[in-house]
Amino acid sequence: MRPLGSKVDQLGITQQWPKDANYEPNFRLELDEGCAGTAFTANAAVYVPAVMFEYGIVVSKLVKEVRNGKESYIPKKSDDLTGRVYVATEKHPFRSIISLPIRKIDDPKTVLAILNLDSAKQNAFGSFEQEVALAAASAIGTVFTETEVAARATLKP
Repeated sequence: MRPLGSKVDQLGITQQWPKDANYEPNFRLELDEGCAGTAFTANAAVYVPAVMFEYGIVVSKLVKEVRNGKESYIPKKSDDLTGRVYVATEKHPFRSIISLPIRKIDDPKTVLAILNLDSAKQNAFGSFEQEVALAAASAIGTVFTETEVAARATLKP
């Protein structure tokens, strides 16, 4: 999911796999709504292990650290509970969801998009799957950032 339009106030599905996945057509979330919206505004990975309970767990969040006088932002493991974050729709072929921020690598406070993974299985994302998902979101962030840098370089006069 990524912000829609120049005025960033909603998230929408821009890519899905498999292509024939049974998602709600034209699904949209406000930036602070649902698992993906919460992940976007909190800049944190949010896991809903069982959609029937609607609550989520922040499994990783960005933390400011100062080392040798230099400020940096580092993703750290977490186990904070969220309020109700699951937004039920008419079609919901999944039983657990994890939403991860895709961050700009050179500015991790900037969320470019959300990698939203779901499963028909409840409690589908254990610690191993969470680590793999976090690594995938980081790799996608690297590609997005490098693509942006390359595009800027080719546009310079």
